[in-house]
Amino acid sequence: MPTAIPARAQDAMAITILRHRLLVTTALAPFVLAPLIVLIPAPAGAACTVVGAGTIGALNSGDVATCTGVGNTDHINATGGTNVTVNIGDGTTTSLLPGAGIPAIVYDGTSNSNVTINNQATVSTYSGAVLLSNGANNNNVTIAAGAIAEGTGNAEAAIVIDNSNGNVVSIRGSATGTGGNTTGLRISGSSTGNVINVYQGGSISGGHTGVQFIAGGNTLINAGTISDNFDLGVSGSSGTDAVVKSGTISDMNLYGGNDVLTLQAGSTILFTARGGAGTDTLAFGGSANATFDLGNLGAGLQ
Repeated sequence: MPTAIPARAQDAMAITILRHRLLVTTALAPFVLAPLIVLIPAPAGAACTVVGAGTIGALNSGDVATCTGVGNTDHINATGGTNVTVNIGDGTTTSLLPGAGIPAIVYDGTSNSNVTINNQATVSTYSGAVLLSNGANNNNVTIAAGAIAEGTGNAEAAIVIDNSNGNVVSIRGSATGTGGNTTGLRISGSSTGNVINVYQGGSISGGHTGVQFIAGGNTLINAGTISDNFDLGVSGSSGTDAVVKSGTISDMNLYGGNDVLTLQAGSTILFTARGGAGTDTLAFGGSANATFDLGNLGAGLQ
């Protein structure tokens, strides 16, 4: 005859089976989780490398310097030479954050060379991101969309061109001065023939001034946004300044010299544009139709 199992014995068997299941599950857990741990990528290490004969602080002609990863602290410098290339970032998150004293990237008398700050890259220091000085001629500086060039120190600028000619700065990202009395971009000394292109979506800003022309004979082409937190979006020189704009500028004063302001479709001036002393020209151009209210001109010019 079948014998019934007492209820207490059934409970004991159920507990034993459950204990075995728990032990098996616990034993298998590391094997199940291990692939998940392996698949988590480690953060990219910060590194600045040089292909060529120079070093990151003393680049030679033809050298290519590249910085990737977060937390690079190198100062990048080239003195003289040609065909030097500096790339910050490769499309992944990158930062170049050297200490105060000199800008992060310096071309001193270096010509026909390139600096590119790529998407998701930030170059920031107290003394500014990029300096072209002492005959650093015919260079190209590119701030890509999603990139930041920054100066944080009092009276400093994110990008400076000093005593250097024929350079082209292309801004699709941001050039910004974030400290007190800072400037987004400054052109000084005897610099001439430099062209600043701010593309749609790009911006230049400063704690004091957006763009400061101390030297005359240079051109700003703005399809983006130029702003200031205190003084002027664009501050002109005593020489001839040329501004072509289809974007937004908070306000401007071109001061002395025979300046030229060309307005294209989409142009916005939030406050006032002043030509200053000299024989100045207001022109209209571009390929799209637009309107201009002559009532916006000063009373003596209508």
